[in-house]
Amino acid sequence: MHLYFEERNVVPKEEKSKILIAHGFHKEVTIQDFPLRGNT
Repeated sequence: MHLYFEERNVVPKEEKSKILIAHGFHKEVTIQDFPLRGNT
């Protein structure tokens, strides 16, 4: 499964009264999960 996130520079209407600062996302990371988890 591949997930891609894109930061949108749109403030939700519930947060309009706050000062928000966009900092972006962290670098790409690969997570490996195997079906053996829980089968000991």
